[in-house]
Amino acid sequence: MSTFAAIDFETANGRPDSACAIGLVVVKGSRIVRREHHLIRPPDRQFAFTHIHGLTWDDVREAPTFAELWPLLAETIGDVDFLAAHNAPFDRRVMESCCLPSPSSAR
Repeated sequence: MSTFAAIDFETANGRPDSACAIGLVVVKGSRIVRREHHLIRPPDRQFAFTHIHGLTWDDVREAPTFAELWPLLAETIGDVDFLAAHNAPFDRRVMESCCLPSPSSAR
């Protein structure tokens, strides 16, 4: 029996590292066994896509960064066989960009 996680990111602006929300649903067999939604504080305050998802800087200013949230996300998806996404190229690019060290942390 296959287990997968469906993943969906929202971004604040055109930068792929600007994730401001993530939704996850874990499916085992044909049953949803876990649902999660998290707000994410992106690296800067620029929000260009509020008209798409309704989120603003005020909504996420107190949220964890992606790096702070990652341990929880990794636990959620750690036992799945694969990730699925409606727009996989977009969500993959966002995840990859958010997993890279930020320029400020490299100093």
